[in-house]
Amino acid sequence: MAKNDQEQIRRIAYYEGILRDAERLLGTGDAYSDPDGALRGKVRELDEYYGSDIWKKDFSDDEAGLLPKDLPRGVLSEDGIYNVLAEYREQVLCGITEELYRLQDKKYAVFQASLIPNIDPESFIGVRTPELRALAKRLRKEADISVFLKALPHRYFDENQLHAFILSEERSFDICVEQLERFLPHIDNWATCDQLSPKIFRKHAEELLPYIRKWIRSGETYTVRFAAGMLMQHYLDERFSPEYPAMAAEIRSEEYYVNMMRAWYFATALAKQYDAVIPYIKEHKLDTWTHNKTIQKCVESRRISPERKEYLKTLRIS
Repeated sequence: MAKNDQEQIRRIAYYEGILRDAERLLGTGDAYSDPDGALRGKVRELDEYYGSDIWKKDFSDDEAGLLPKDLPRGVLSEDGIYNVLAEYREQVLCGITEELYRLQDKKYAVFQASLIPNIDPESFIGVRTPELRALAKRLRKEADISVFLKALPHRYFDENQLHAFILSEERSFDICVEQLERFLPHIDNWATCDQLSPKIFRKHAEELLPYIRKWIRSGETYTVRFAAGMLMQHYLDERFSPEYPAMAAEIRSEEYYVNMMRAWYFATALAKQYDAVIPYIKEHKLDTWTHNKTIQKCVESRRISPERKEYLKTLRIS
């Protein structure tokens, strides 16, 4: 037998061993916790092999009868690796859902549902924000969060919140943006949108701007709201430029949650960059609803002086 054939047999035997180990570990039903990461590592190796050209060649050679008949070859069956990956995914996701229910506060779920009337009340588990934040940090250290982040759309509001908190802790800008692009189309409420605030963006403001411009033009309610929120959070202080309020002013939407964020943006901008932003109110550059809501928010703000509040009141559109 040729040298490369021997290498092929050793490779198949190696992955066959990993498959058997993974099946044994999955049999314990402990994929979610996986404290030492042993199962996670084996699953990743199997996943990489299963998606490679090498596996395709090994599978093809087996189909052609080129491999020894007595070679254990479960790893080359059409369902062998797939079933392990599917079972692993199911155990991880069920473990996370069970953890959320362990943290459940039913009264809080009812309260949350009253604040977010546009989604199904049955989707609220009722996990409080501090516990979700703590769980997100723990999962990043202890669990295979890639499985959870890929499992879109989520069933529960609390899963979306957890997803937002996990992404907010991501330390790689490129990975964060990649994950955001996948998650943003599935956000269906203002709370998840506003909780999503990646810390890494503070260090990558210039790289973030092209994405903000794209998200603002998306036409998707919560993608647009998120983009305007990022403009408010990262570009109203030392990074401020007149082009940014212009971007917010150019948004055209009939969606309440988009225009509420625009009003929030301009009220904050007036608190921080009054001279540059007041022309948007004086010259009526915003739609009437957003214009008046901006003034209302300014009047309610502690960051606007009494004198400016009185002046802004005179600019209301009746």
